[in-house]
Amino acid sequence: MSDNTVINMNGVTKTFGSVVALDNVSMQIKRGEIFGFLGQNGAGKTTAMRCVLNILIPDNGNITIDETPVDRDHTSIRDKVGYLPGELFIPGHYRVREFIDYIASLKKVPSTRKEEIIKLFDVEDAKKVSELSKGNKQKIGIVLAFMADPEILILDEPSSGLDPIYQQKLYDLIFKEKKRGKTIFFSSHNLDEVQRICDRVTIIRKGKIITTESVEGLSGKIPRTLIAKVNQFNEEQLKSLPNISELDKENKQIKLKISKSENLQTILKQLIEFDVEDISYPPVSLEEYFLSEYN
Repeated sequence: MSDNTVINMNGVTKTFGSVVALDNVSMQIKRGEIFGFLGQNGAGKTTAMRCVLNILIPDNGNITIDETPVDRDHTSIRDKVGYLPGELFIPGHYRVREFIDYIASLKKVPSTRKEEIIKLFDVEDAKKVSELSKGNKQKIGIVLAFMADPEILILDEPSSGLDPIYQQKLYDLIFKEKKRGKTIFFSSHNLDEVQRICDRVTIIRKGKIITTESVEGLSGKIPRTLIAKVNQFNEEQLKSLPNISELDKENKQIKLKISKSENLQTILKQLIEFDVEDISYPPVSLEEYFLSEYN
């Protein structure tokens, strides 16, 4: 194992009765990276995170944080970790400020750090928790995860319920923590989100790891779609073009799938004879790879 590995899961299996939630899962998360954990709801993301935190005990396999087994010294390990659960529960009778201050006192959190994050997310701290929307409750969870300035952040669907303004504030905060050397283990089923902020990503399906790669590496595997509108729409001749994926006769539009290894200039030259009126070449998306793997 690399000295740079912070979280190491090795051959972890977890079952609930006859349901296999994690099936021989291995992952290594490096210090200072934003590591995305991508999968549909129910794929095993939350179970894996809870095993890392020793909230759940694996049936098989082992997990270490900074080379310390999580089941041996989980108290000191939890002091290093800020955790935002996917299903945040806060008793509704508390006022927001009362609850945050109570948790901060247990963790001996510096008031400056706590107040910075409360202000950043415009937390409505005078209200009772029961009066808050899903998004405003999520803001409390973000404050609780970040306020102790932990070395490691484990964030389970952290942008859930947030409007776009606060999603961006969350991303900016995560990038800031990365620059400070923090390690972020980040789960999501939002493909755009993972592509925007993560360094590497693991895709999990039905408890099994499909792949682990850099976001750039995954993007390189996905063919890009070239969309062209042509004035000379000769269907038979257009069908002879390599990589043709769709012909829209009514709108005189064609789509071609182009892999990274192919020469774009050669394909563009072939299109000239069809009198191209407009052309677009949108950036590659993880969505296509994700859907192809899941299917």
